[in-house]
Amino acid sequence: MTRRESRFLQLLGRATAPPDVRRACLWAAVFMLGLAARLGGSAVGRGLGWAAMSLGIVGLAGWLWKAWRFWQEQQAVEAARARRAALRASRRERDARERARRQARRAAKAAAVARLAEARAQQQSAAQQQARQEAARRAAWETAIEAEVARLQTLSDDELAAEVEALFARRGLRPVRADTEAPGDWQLVAETGETVAVARCVPVRRVAGAVDVRELEAWRQAAGAQCAYLIALAGFTPAAVERVRDLPMKLVEAHLLAHWRLAPAGG
Repeated sequence: MTRRESRFLQLLGRATAPPDVRRACLWAAVFMLGLAARLGGSAVGRGLGWAAMSLGIVGLAGWLWKAWRFWQEQQAVEAARARRAALRASRRERDARERARRQARRAAKAAAVARLAEARAQQQSAAQQQARQEAARRAAWETAIEAEVARLQTLSDDELAAEVEALFARRGLRPVRADTEAPGDWQLVAETGETVAVARCVPVRRVAGAVDVRELEAWRQAAGAQCAYLIALAGFTPAAVERVRDLPMKLVEAHLLAHWRLAPAGG
């Protein structure tokens, strides 16, 4: 019901009082008296009877109209109350649905946040696990390298020469003993039969110097090789390191040899 309808019904309720039953009885009594007078014998009584009957009928009609109007107003008030109750129920239902939708949205948002947090936690856990595994692999690799270095440093010159030959063979080069004054010289031959590199292994206890670099470079040029390898488990002097910078030569000390030894075949 609209505000205007509510205002109208309030005004009607104040303007119209419920009909008084005693008035209906009074008008009925007047009608009956008129009827009795109408049935009397005198002309005056019959005239008064007609007047009383008319007055009673008019009074009863007015009372009935007022009773009908009051009944209509009561019906309108009840209908308005029913509409208000229906509107309140509809509003409560709408509010309940809206609360349910808000709760569902909040629950969905919370679930999405929880899933995102769980995914991030899983990613972080996986990354940490991978980092731990990588650190463990690096530590194991470094331990293996150090153990291999220690083993290489215990080899004799002949044992070292055998190791070097095997390593170059693994790397796809066929080592051929060179006819030179140094016992640890090899020509490294590719599958095509071409000498692509030369290698020299100095005695295991000796540090290679600039003289070794100069002599190996001269041999490389004479052999027409593309590069050279100077192998010294005891290491190299600073002069040797400085001299080899602009040359196609690789200095191989114990750690690099250990990497070659432990790396997969062909690596």
